Amino acid sequence: LTDTEMGCGSSKIVGEPYYNAKEESEFLLLGVTHKDLDKFSLVFQKFDQLKQRYLVIQEFLDGLRLQHNMLTAKIFNVADSEQNSMLSFREFVLFSRNFLTMTGDEIYNFTFDIYDLEGNGSLSPDELKAVLIKVHGKAHVKAKLKAVMELMDSSHDHKISRNEFLGHIRSFTALVFPVFAIQEALRQHIMGEKFWTKL
Repeated sequence: LTDTEMGCGSSKIVGEPYYNAKEESEFLLLGVTHKDLDKFSLVFQKFDQLKQRYLVIQEFLDGLRLQHNMLTAKIFNVADSEQNSMLSFREFVLFSRNFLTMTGDEIYNFTFDIYDLEGNGSLSPDELKAVLIKVHGKAHVKAKLKAVMELMDSSHDHKISRNEFLGHIRSFTALVFPVFAIQEALRQHIMGEKFWTKL
């Protein structure tokens, strides 16, 4: 195995690069520099506790110091574009580059996708209830759910469409806080907040 010195103390990338020439070109087109790839490689290597050159969900969450729950599991599932229950380096970089630069309507759309646990394009009362418990706890959850449904369910079909969610989310911005918190955790543990704010 070869060690590539990183110029940052004793930190090294051990072994072969995590990406091939085709993936390198893809990263560069997205504005991810060679220096950035070295840093991503160090983070990925640190997360890869089993040394398998991919991340299973527990390694991903342990690296981010996040608990396993319905939201973090769904986010891992979104990052896992190949749907094989593991993250390659390519998936890790592309997901980070996408999710950690989201703002405004992008994060609201992403939040809808994360809360849509069944993946059917709408939010059911049970899905919203799970989110409200995550945000506010179990106290008065029925009243809060009723208030959200009454405002957002414009079509009165007992579910929230994407357009309804996006049209009213600014009246219930607390619903987005769990996703913002996860985004913040990823920013801190993957490259650092300063890196993402300058993109």
